Amino acid sequence: MSAVLSFAIGVSTQLAARANQAVHGSPVRGEPAKSVKDDDALELCNRAIRLNPTDAKGYFVRGGAYFNLGMYEKAIKDCDTAISLNPKLGRAYRGRGWIYQEIGQYQKALDDTNKALSLDPKDVTAYGNRARIYCRLARYKSAIDDAGKAISLAPKDADRYRFRGCAYGMYGKFNSDIDDCTKAISLNPKLSIAYRERGWAYGNLGYFQKTISDCNMAIRLDPKEERSYICRAWAYGQLGQYQKDIDDCTKPITLESRDHEVREWVYRQREYAYGKLGLYKTEIDVCTKALTLDPNDSLAFIFRGKARFFLGDNKAAIEDFSQGIRIDPKNVLPYEWRGFARLAIGDQQGVIDDCNQVLRLDPKQISAYNRRGDAHTLLGKNSDAIEDFSQAIRLDSKSAWAYRGRGLARTGIGDKKGAVEDYTLALGLDPRNFWTYSHRADLRSKIGDKTGAITDCGQAIMQDLTNPNAYIQLFKIPFGH
Repeated sequence: MSAVLSFAIGVSTQLAARANQAVHGSPVRGEPAKSVKDDDALELCNRAIRLNPTDAKGYFVRGGAYFNLGMYEKAIKDCDTAISLNPKLGRAYRGRGWIYQEIGQYQKALDDTNKALSLDPKDVTAYGNRARIYCRLARYKSAIDDAGKAISLAPKDADRYRFRGCAYGMYGKFNSDIDDCTKAISLNPKLSIAYRERGWAYGNLGYFQKTISDCNMAIRLDPKEERSYICRAWAYGQLGQYQKDIDDCTKPITLESRDHEVREWVYRQREYAYGKLGLYKTEIDVCTKALTLDPNDSLAFIFRGKARFFLGDNKAAIEDFSQGIRIDPKNVLPYEWRGFARLAIGDQQGVIDDCNQVLRLDPKQISAYNRRGDAHTLLGKNSDAIEDFSQAIRLDSKSAWAYRGRGLARTGIGDKKGAVEDYTLALGLDPRNFWTYSHRADLRSKIGDKTGAITDCGQAIMQDLTNPNAYIQLFKIPFGH
């Protein structure tokens, strides 16, 4: 290795750490953060490569510098070159895999990380990276297994426990999440993200005061960690402390976040609090102000549209959702809510069109199948509706909405027996639904099951004593032989 290349890689511990961080993942979150010194690292690597253009490590390190500067295509190209020069350089596969993960190409990321591990089965960072990729693919059990392997190789690394805890949380095992985060905190009491992650797990178990305590500690350790404020806001909202919820969501650090996911949670959590307080007009004002600062803020259009929808201004809501779609056409949310607004004004074909877009982006969106099924039923397209509701049931066999909808569509094609069966399944999941009892009573009366019809009318009356329809229906049941 040339002296200049040695200088480029090791000129300072800090620069070397930054370059390595790009391909290894950051010590805390696995996500590199930019630094003004990345430009310096890039220049050092350029000099090294000019003097020794066949050394794979120079390209590998420069790829890390490009990554930290957000120049992903150049970073991948440098990793490609490093691999072509040294096909056994596992770190180059691992680094390229991390870049692919960052830009959402998860299968390529997984392939590269698998290759890195085949070259070095004890690469603790590669196990950690692959665990993160599995989480992105919603393969949480695999993520937990890989995080465990990383822990076995680095048992004193607090963040390895913290990340496995996070994977447990996404898998719905919140007690295990808490245990791992507690272990991480015992190893590193200043690991702020472990407190926030544990607080989130506590909240999912209903211990919101513990969530607030952990988030307070996370914020004390790192006042610039945006997600800790959002987690605390969520806990305040669940405890009915809506003004505190709003306060956390309107702090400059959360309002001015450049993290799209954080900003969406800010809007969601603030909307929840404003909604509980009935302050939809305030939400509209806040979103309008945001749009004066950034006319291309898709989330501001979407959440202003939702506030207008809740106030019954469906036309204005549809306009806002359409603007949100124009700016961010890959976001499911505006299509989903525009569909609700179109349903409210009776635009059934518009509902179907929006549901089609939702399902194009997210083929497992159960509510879109149900909503499209309702629209098909209202248009008299009962066979299409049955297929939509059946698909919703295949995805979630506990969807009372889907069974109710399919029951109504089956009624439309004359399948009274099938409709009764579906209404019965719906009532097994939602036994207090007036509408379902009332419709099943009508069908039972028509197929000659008078006793069942009378029982259903009685149940409907018990669910809503003030609704006259069940009484009228009861009197319509033919008695006698």
